Amino acid sequence: MKKNIFRPDTGEESMKSSAILFCLSVFLFWSTSARAQEKETIHFGVASVISPGESYSQYSALSEYLGKKLNMKVAFFQKDSYAKMNSMIREGEVDVATVCTGALLDLNEKDYKVLAIPVVRGKSSYHSYIIVSEKSGIKSVDGLKGQTFAFTDSLSNSGALYPTYLITKNTNQSPERYFSKVYYTGNHDKSIFLVNSGVVAGAAVDSLIFEYFREKYPEKVANIRIIDTSPEFLAPPIVASGKVNDTLFKKMQSILVNMHKDDEGRRILGGILVDRLIPPDSHSLDSMIEMKKFLDAHSR
Repeated sequence: MKKNIFRPDTGEESMKSSAILFCLSVFLFWSTSARAQEKETIHFGVASVISPGESYSQYSALSEYLGKKLNMKVAFFQKDSYAKMNSMIREGEVDVATVCTGALLDLNEKDYKVLAIPVVRGKSSYHSYIIVSEKSGIKSVDGLKGQTFAFTDSLSNSGALYPTYLITKNTNQSPERYFSKVYYTGNHDKSIFLVNSGVVAGAAVDSLIFEYFREKYPEKVANIRIIDTSPEFLAPPIVASGKVNDTLFKKMQSILVNMHKDDEGRRILGGILVDRLIPPDSHSLDSMIEMKKFLDAHSR
């Protein structure tokens, strides 16, 4: 008959258990603290208003400034179409982005919130410029009939919506019929280059981009004449994804609209020829909505 043997705690096993529990608690404390100390990441997106290299040059400093003020790391994203950046805004894949005003018409109100609007030379507005080569001898939009023409992106206001509206309303023809050939360049500086070098007869571009090049790189617009200037539109804003919480939104907005008050902020804004950034008192898109309604009705 087997005896039940009771083995008393010798103390050694108890010490081993205590050591294991101590090491485990230290590991858990260390890993939790490390995670708490890790910086969160702000995702900053830039649509292809201008070429990738120029976009990065313009906006990387702005994104880094925002990240530093928020004490967050920065992930910088560039997309080669307005539609792709809109998708990232819609899905919350970027927290903040620079966008073309016209691209906002492709988003629902719940998809985004306007953070700030740039003020350039005292105005928070911009125009669409219809530009031609000086060598072409063209002096009005009428002179572009049967010529080659460059748009930027199909969602662009200055680079597509306004010029399409202008041509359709004044001639009762689509641009595809009015011009001999239509190109979509993807960004404004490429359109400017094609006109300046005489590859196309005309193009429609963002006035802010054109004036930026006229001041920074005058040789790039040396052979260009502006033959039409649109009415004023709301300047292309900086927006937050609709998925950004109110606390982060308010922090980002406060940082952006106060940038001009410190030396680093003024230097960064000066690099992109912006006086300051202001909150959106009203960001009416009414004139663009009306143009889009007119074109939708005319295409039926």
